[in-house]
Amino acid sequence: MIHWIILSTLATGLFYGLYRLTLRRDRWLQLSVVYLMTTLWFSIVFPWFTLPGNLASASQKVIPTEGYMMTLDEIDISANAASRTINLTDIHLIGIALCLGYLLFQLGAQAIAIAKLRRRHTVYTAADGFDIPRKASLILLDDETAPYSFFNQIVVGTRGLSDDELRCILAHESYHVSRNHTYDLLAAWLLCRGAWFNPFAWLIMREIRAVHEFQADAASIGACGREDYLHLLYRQATGTGYGHITNNFQSINIKKRIVMMNKTRTRFGA
Repeated sequence: MIHWIILSTLATGLFYGLYRLTLRRDRWLQLSVVYLMTTLWFSIVFPWFTLPGNLASASQKVIPTEGYMMTLDEIDISANAASRTINLTDIHLIGIALCLGYLLFQLGAQAIAIAKLRRRHTVYTAADGFDIPRKASLILLDDETAPYSFFNQIVVGTRGLSDDELRCILAHESYHVSRNHTYDLLAAWLLCRGAWFNPFAWLIMREIRAVHEFQADAASIGACGREDYLHLLYRQATGTGYGHITNNFQSINIKKRIVMMNKTRTRFGA
């Protein structure tokens, strides 16, 4: 188990470092998502293919020596070593169970919140004249709730928004829905729970969320225009936040998003 933890952390750290030196500096956004998700998967699978196949069994073999008998002290040492291995495995499994339990709690709480909103407010679709994906549902609130999407649900607080600003926000959140970003986030969170001990896995999770926002920003600029969209970002810099499993319009540092929007677009930028 300790070998798995060490190798997983080192592998993830290596690929995260390569990402920061290369893809993170440019707008190769879709390639960045693929790279980061692959790194999460690889960091979990990699150690099992790098450890020698007979390492575990070899460490448990007893080499017979003629005329030799283990002392009671040696037996105690062996028993304690086995106990430590079992305890480390138990701790790892307990950590996974706690993290998964928290994730399920978040998903349940968000699903209940969406269900309550659907009962209390009108639910709109593309058939009602809104420029959103056909599979999406839209809930408009008469307050300052920060816009967010959750699977195919889009929620927007409309107080203080002009029609043009609402159109820009819907373009942003519609991109999240059309690209199934919630599924990406859910897969990434599950992988992070499997490697909860690995700090690089959590950093990669944060990078995936950032790239999702950069992608949606790029799509929104095409629909709204750069100046109008930048103005909207400044206005949305404060507001009500949501759980990490949602795609929140203002969840990523505004400065980073503006810097990324000013970079040269590449053919992998979408």
